[in-house]
Amino acid sequence: MKINFYSAGYLKKLKNIFFLGLPRLDYEKVFRQNFFCMEHYGFHVMSFKEYIREIFFQKNQYDFKRKGESQLLFFLGIELVRNNWLKQINYVASLFDSYNTCYRKQCIKKRDLLQGVILFFYSIIWLVTLLFYGFSKIEARIILYKLQNLYFFYKEIKKLITNNKIKILIVLNDALLHDAFLIECFRKANKKTISLQHGFFSAPRAGVDLVNVSGIEFLSFHSDYFLVWNRATVIEATAAGIPLEKIRICGLLEKSYSKAIVANNSKKIGVLLSGKDLHKRNIQILTLARKLAINYGYSIILRPHPQYNQDEFNDYLDLEKGDSLSSINIPLENYASSVEFTILGNSSAFLELMNMLHPIYQYHDLSNENKFPKHSYSFSSYEELEMLFEKRNIYNIIDLKNKFLPLECSEVLYKKNIEDIMKK
Repeated sequence: MKINFYSAGYLKKLKNIFFLGLPRLDYEKVFRQNFFCMEHYGFHVMSFKEYIREIFFQKNQYDFKRKGESQLLFFLGIELVRNNWLKQINYVASLFDSYNTCYRKQCIKKRDLLQGVILFFYSIIWLVTLLFYGFSKIEARIILYKLQNLYFFYKEIKKLITNNKIKILIVLNDALLHDAFLIECFRKANKKTISLQHGFFSAPRAGVDLVNVSGIEFLSFHSDYFLVWNRATVIEATAAGIPLEKIRICGLLEKSYSKAIVANNSKKIGVLLSGKDLHKRNIQILTLARKLAINYGYSIILRPHPQYNQDEFNDYLDLEKGDSLSSINIPLENYASSVEFTILGNSSAFLELMNMLHPIYQYHDLSNENKFPKHSYSFSSYEELEMLFEKRNIYNIIDLKNKFLPLECSEVLYKKNIEDIMKK
């Protein structure tokens, strides 16, 4: 089933709808990336039986901690499939003597009959409202589940929104459902919001219908300020419509990324894949890396994107000859120290590995699917890859880093910018 929530303009219908039991917000911004991804990746339609069963269980999904008295609330609204996300937001929080954190944890459910009755009443009102605004029954059911999710979330974090001591919300990705909802709640309460950069994104590419280069992260941006890694991000963000005055360049997040990784001469090639929407490119990259490995007596360590199952590429690996998989949960610096160099495509790890002074060869064809501009260590064919490999003894990662990351991660810049925003 395909429903064009995003491209068909359904979001505009949600802009001014009031949902009883929830705060009056701009739900177009809350749902923007969520609906975009549903349109591209598909979705599950919960049955009414499943829905009714769910509303009678109170959900506890977040862990709130306080270190001293502080205006700052650091929020992470996604289950941790990448441990570097937690490291990144903790890194910024640690720059301050006092701060509050609210991080997603494993959901704990507890039966609550009274709440179930109340939510059942709200659900009927929501359903009638959605049908009144022209949504079909299937569309209304999909949105209904999202509203139920937000209702439980709102009950859990309402005290943080109304807490007069908390003045600034800092998130790692303001496009995610809970993050986007909380951003809108804080903005309605006239509190400042800041989004950190957690990956490298592109502005929309003309004629390309791929999530990876759709610019949806920028198009969904609605925080007051955006603290970014580098000038290249500023160029992409402003091209996508984010006002320049909202952006502050602070350097690549996470201190460990600034450490140089000692080259490993174990004759292992690292292959780092992008998301599923670039599957054809991923296969092309893996095929070229496989050919190089065979011709030069190397083996491959493959690091798939979290969207993939770990065993999806077994047919492309020769496990008997030393090929192996690297878990996404292994820190990137540990992965980098286990291989001689890395071959990749659009992954944001391009910048993170570069900052570690780790040798990188980046696949770059002539289409609009590329996030990064062509550079001296990019290739589009096996012949070009082989030529780069044979010149590996004169590889100059410093020149590449100076082009893409001229600014080191600066504790001073992150702290100064947040403190300046606190004073406004």
